[in-house]
Amino acid sequence: MISQKATAFCIYEILKKYSDEHHIMNTEQIREKLKILYDVDTERRAVYRNIEALRCGIAIRPHP
Repeated sequence: MISQKATAFCIYEILKKYSDEHHIMNTEQIREKLKILYDVDTERRAVYRNIEALRCGIAIRPHP
């Protein structure tokens, strides 16, 4: 199992690889990729928290 701190990096990698301005991922899609790629089960709120942490140094646009 991956550490909680590493989950933010995994989310960053998922967003970098599977999303862009034309292919927006929702929270459920991110959670599915976390499970498939990294065997990480996480709550929806944890995804939001990790994205907020990433926003401190990386430009991540919110879904309208």
